[in-house]
Amino acid sequence: MTYKIELTNFAKNIRTLQKYLKSRDTVRQSLVVPFFRILGWDVYNPGEFMAGYTYETPQGDIFTADFAVMKNDQPLLFVQTYFGEEDPAEGHANLAALFHTLPGDKVAILTNGIDWRFYTDGMEPGVLDADPYLELNLGEKTRAEDLAVIDLYQKEGFDLAPILAPLRLGIYEKKIAEYFAAQRVAATADKELIEFILKKVGGGELAPQAKEKLAGWILNGFAVTPPRAGAAAPQAAKPAPVLQELGELEMIPLKPAAKTAPAANIDLEALPNIDDDSIEGRLTVISGDDKDKTAAIQKKEFFIGRNLDLDLVLTDPSVSRRHFRIFLEKGKYWVQDLGSGNKIKVNGVKATEKRRLENNDTIQAGNTTIRFEAYQ
Repeated sequence: MTYKIELTNFAKNIRTLQKYLKSRDTVRQSLVVPFFRILGWDVYNPGEFMAGYTYETPQGDIFTADFAVMKNDQPLLFVQTYFGEEDPAEGHANLAALFHTLPGDKVAILTNGIDWRFYTDGMEPGVLDADPYLELNLGEKTRAEDLAVIDLYQKEGFDLAPILAPLRLGIYEKKIAEYFAAQRVAATADKELIEFILKKVGGGELAPQAKEKLAGWILNGFAVTPPRAGAAAPQAAKPAPVLQELGELEMIPLKPAAKTAPAANIDLEALPNIDDDSIEGRLTVISGDDKDKTAAIQKKEFFIGRNLDLDLVLTDPSVSRRHFRIFLEKGKYWVQDLGSGNKIKVNGVKATEKRRLENNDTIQAGNTTIRFEAYQ
């Protein structure tokens, strides 16, 4: 009989055993011990499966767990039980103290013999996660195929590495989120990262004034996307005021020798169309989260939305990532929705197809209204 079939039969019996469970002791002996025996552990060998695990620190502090799975006299898995109406949070706090005190990789289980919750320190080493990474309920109708989630916890082949490896990614995800959150303000921005981006988007040597302006735009770009929920933003000085006017960057002329073929990663189509430089326009946000932000139109095609790679980036959450475009056709400017959820309105009228733009027309996207100006 495979362990899954045996555990399935055990789960069926739990429903009949529940009326006999009167205390944590009966939970331990009637449900927890058989559970680990079915997984192949020698529950009568304290060197492998220790009941009443105790750890005493050099300072005399004592920490305990109801059970510990041992290997080479080191605990790899702790089990803490609770019964009936007891608060599981107390057991979680007990396990958290063990995780904080004992070094090394380990897993903790909090259970009443029916609900099994598996925890580890996936977000920060030594700090037990608040939420379990795996939950198993043996009180419900349990099929053998549902039990594949605990294959890794059988004695045969038990190894923490394949269990913890995917969970450890949470640590790096948090660090990455905190790093990029720090780029939102000048006081915590990584100067090397700013320099790297300047080289990527500058297109050549920048004059000091232009370099300073573009660095401000980079900070604004990071500020467009708020940090993911749960990622704490760093405590730092308030961000510098948002730069309202983009203007033109003052470029330091390159030496003739620098006029080589452009790098492969430069998108030539995204560069301004100098053959139509007599046609210019300007967009000004007149209402919404980005009020007073402006952008000069000096391209045949100009994209607006929340994506950071667009020509006018908006922070309004009701605006789509690529909401609409303004483009030059036969010497005139037109506007066209790009399949957004709530479309655009031109002068208050919903536009489902491309619309010709006149000077001082207004374009509404989400909760943001933009004034279009065209001049030669």
